[in-house]
Amino acid sequence: MKINPSLTKSALNRRNQGFTLIEMIGVLAVKCKEKTYVGIHRLSTRYWQDLCGHEVTLPPISESQLRERLKKICFEPGTGAGYIYQIFSPDHLR
Repeated sequence: MKINPSLTKSALNRRNQGFTLIEMIGVLAVKCKEKTYVGIHRLSTRYWQDLCGHEVTLPPISESQLRERLKKICFEPGTGAGYIYQIFSPDHLR
């Protein structure tokens, strides 16, 4: 899958809010239909440089930290979170 962060960033910015890396990981998980936290972590490490940008040299987030942060934004694996459906139409997420 090819990620286009600029499209996701522009969609998130349309909400007149900033976006976080965790929200972008949530969008990626819904788009890839990943249903487990371990699978979401695997996706995030695989696409880490694309999500962060090539100027960021931080290591990928750990699985436990990612799970904790996804829970903070009320993200549920397999169903997503409310912010995703406010930004993207259901057709876009298929």
